[in-house]
Amino acid sequence: MASIIEAVKKIYKSPNALKVHLAFLALAVISTGISLASDSKSVPLIFTAIAVALVILVYMGCYNIQLMHNSFDENFTLPDFNLSLFKVAGGVFRLALVWFIYDIFLGIFLVLSIAFTIGTINFNAAIPLAIVCFLYLSFQQFVMVAYAKNFDKKGLWNIFLPFKFMRGLFADWIILMVKYILSILGFYMLLVIVLVAAAGVITLSGMAVSLSKFNYMLVYPSAVIGSYFGTVIALVYTNCLVQIYQDKKEWIDAHILPNND
Repeated sequence: MASIIEAVKKIYKSPNALKVHLAFLALAVISTGISLASDSKSVPLIFTAIAVALVILVYMGCYNIQLMHNSFDENFTLPDFNLSLFKVAGGVFRLALVWFIYDIFLGIFLVLSIAFTIGTINFNAAIPLAIVCFLYLSFQQFVMVAYAKNFDKKGLWNIFLPFKFMRGLFADWIILMVKYILSILGFYMLLVIVLVAAAGVITLSGMAVSLSKFNYMLVYPSAVIGSYFGTVIALVYTNCLVQIYQDKKEWIDAHILPNND
């Protein structure tokens, strides 16, 4: 069973943890800056922010795949931040593109199903259909975990693979999601309490703070902290997916991906 605590330990106890987490923090500062730039009225600045955001999105996707691969190693280390990670994109691009096309068809099917059932007695059927689509997308993540294990695309093109993973991994994934959601809610509730307390201290201290100064003192730093921990939380979830995959390795090898070692 996936352990969130074990995943957190791995993320923070990696030999290169300090260097990588400083990079995460720098990335959080950049992401916050992009968010602020998107509110600008300067068209060149907005397009620059979008371009930088896309590069970061692709890079973190590559980082996530490499993290999955490293998570299979007993001597786990966080992937270092370097340009060589972009090589991961070259290997996974065709597989990711095919699954993206599958998702587009799935989205079209869902939208059309809802559109044709609105106002009819069959509309209630759209709700379980939406749930099935959500589960399909959720278990699609195990396709990428399977690829990341050995960077091997063999057997990973079947559009029904997520349903096959669902058969054997559903209970473990549900337990993970419950623990994961509760952990996130607890963390962000704590963060909100800290921010409210900080705002209260500023108010009670009688500091004459303008809105712009208040943003720089509290809002922007909290956005950076939230972005940093958002990245860490996502990586913890990724490691937990690998834990589930490893726990069910024999079942997966027997029922889904034989001879995929």
